[in-house]
Amino acid sequence: MFSAVLKDAGMDVVEAADGVIAFDATAGTSPDLVITDIAMPRMDGIALTRALRRQSSTERVPIIAVTGEPAVFARARAAGCTAVVSKPCAACDLVRLVTQFVGREHESRIADALSPWTGADRRSGQRPS
Repeated sequence: MFSAVLKDAGMDVVEAADGVIAFDATAGTSPDLVITDIAMPRMDGIALTRALRRQSSTERVPIIAVTGEPAVFARARAAGCTAVVSKPCAACDLVRLVTQFVGREHESRIADALSPWTGADRRSGQRPS
C-alpha cells in the first residue's frame, strides 16, 4: 500500500524485496526517506538501518520502520530509525509521517492519492456512496 500511495502522489519509489536489495539500491544515493519493514528476509530492517547509518550518503536520511511487534520499537530506535510505526499502519499515518520528513509540499498530492485507499473524498470530507 505504501508504495502505491506514494507513487500515485507522484513520488519516485524504489521497492526492494529484502534488506540486501534495499541496501544495494541506496549505494551512492541519498534518498529523501526510507520506509522499511523490520521483518525482511536476508537482512532485517534493524540490520538495514544500521548499515544505512554507516554510509555517509544515508547517515542522515530519515528511516521509518514498520513492525507488527511492539517489543521491537526500542531496538529499532536504538539502531537509528527516525520513527517506528505499528502494522497495520493506516494510510493517514503514512501521510503524516512522509510529510513530516520530506516536506509539506507533497501533502496535498499524497492526500489526493490516498482517497481511493481511505474511501473518502478529501475535498468534501464525505465517503463515496
